[in-house]
Amino acid sequence: MLVDVVMAGLTGQVTQLVANGALRPMTVAAVAGVGSLPDAAAADTLYLPVESGDTMASLRAVEAVAKEPPAELRERVDAWDPDGAAVALVSPLFTDGVYLGRPSYGARPGAWVQWEDKLRCDEVWDAALVARAPRRIVPIAVQGLARAAAELDRGDGTVWAGDNRDGWHGGAERTRWVPGPDGAAAAAADLAANCDRVRVMPFLEGLPCSIHGLVVGEAVITGRPVEMLVLRSPARGKFWYVGSGTFWDPPPAHRAAMRDVARAVGQVLRRESGYRGGFTVDGIMTTQGFVPTELNPRLGPGLSRAVARVPDLPLLDLHRAMVAGEVLDYRPRDLERAIVDGADARRNASAFLSVAAAPDRERTIGVTFRPGDGCRRAEPGGRADAVAVWGSGITGGVLSVAFDSDAIAPGWSVAGRTADAMLFAGEHLGLDVGPFEPAVDVFARPR
Repeated sequence: MLVDVVMAGLTGQVTQLVANGALRPMTVAAVAGVGSLPDAAAADTLYLPVESGDTMASLRAVEAVAKEPPAELRERVDAWDPDGAAVALVSPLFTDGVYLGRPSYGARPGAWVQWEDKLRCDEVWDAALVARAPRRIVPIAVQGLARAAAELDRGDGTVWAGDNRDGWHGGAERTRWVPGPDGAAAAAADLAANCDRVRVMPFLEGLPCSIHGLVVGEAVITGRPVEMLVLRSPARGKFWYVGSGTFWDPPPAHRAAMRDVARAVGQVLRRESGYRGGFTVDGIMTTQGFVPTELNPRLGPGLSRAVARVPDLPLLDLHRAMVAGEVLDYRPRDLERAIVDGADARRNASAFLSVAAAPDRERTIGVTFRPGDGCRRAEPGGRADAVAVWGSGITGGVLSVAFDSDAIAPGWSVAGRTADAMLFAGEHLGLDVGPFEPAVDVFARPR
């Protein structure tokens, strides 16, 4: 049984399971999503009754319903698996436990989630001897937050991240950019709905990026740097994490330094929590190098994106086996070479943005880019540099953008093209998208 938020995200897993001889699986999700769905001949499907909210609330609701399902859903699963022999292969975002009456396999222990707290990751940076930006941890009160912001502001404002009072969070949902004193009251009121304390850091100009690792026994292996596609609005004080890509390359010395950070952090996680499997260090590539900002103790979508086009590399299966403590012939250094070399050779990127409404049917627009002049609609039947699709998502609708890997030169950030494509597609599909701007690659070369 496969359990996740979006049904379309399970299609590849179904294909792989069936190809490897698995019995007909059941796929469980809350929404169909964008893209092809599992073949009805290959898998049973079950949709969970989850009301949409913001992304994190919806995700938590999916996990809660799957762990404590209504009787009719449990009966559906029991009819599919009358002997109770199935196990649940769940999203890496979920924690271990029983899902629809079946034990999970390879889901992360709840104790590991503590490191997801944006207020605790500095403990790991310090233990790993990783340089970081200054920060203050402040109770939510406008006066104290404004004071901390004034102390830390380097000229572009500060970034505030809330604690995990209402559960772990990601995708910049509890993160605010406060450009100056005038925005303090609104940001504090916004975060107070879900948080008790806030981490205040200086705004760091640069390109959001991540480095991924896998803890394999006593070894830590690392991937290649991944660009985090983050759009932003200084006027609204918001960030939107919309996806990831591997076209971008930092300078070689900074690439090596990022990988060193991941190795050191992985060893701390292993010593402190007995950690196993994938994890992510997110941060900003500034003119002074990589500065970490948060830690995700789970298999990150950026690493999955990096190896999405690498053949015969079942990353999710390997991660689950590591988390489960399986004793296998992993050969960490060989696995590291396969991940890094494969990702370097096969670049790709995709993005998604939650929108209020879903269409009656998926709508698609092909986009071509014009250097220095945004983008235009691709000719019918012609080649597109990217394809934008408006479909259903966990919060209502979603606008996704997938790039043609042959149309983007390796080495370059695709943040600008992501923003252009999102705004262009939103305008032509009648969606309320933006305004926003891309993050800045401080090492960008003239084209």
